[in-house]
Amino acid sequence: MVERLKKKHYQPQSVRRVNMPKDANSKQPLGIPSYEDKVVHLGLNKILQAIYEQNFLDMSYGFRPNRGCYNALEP
Repeated sequence: MVERLKKKHYQPQSVRRVNMPKDANSKQPLGIPSYEDKVVHLGLNKILQAIYEQNFLDMSYGFRPNRGCYNALEP
């Protein structure tokens, strides 16, 4: 996997679709990525956070590590 990433030959696998029961009459589609794709997503997330986290303002709370909407509401 690392070699494919370095050579830019990595191709994500198809997401597996599972229909989860929502209520008695309907189902909710759920996409389940492969384990390999999850590892790549987490690795890219760490790299991008290290690069861009320093550019965000302290008062910014959206989709940041250890911050959320409840932290934004605290005085």
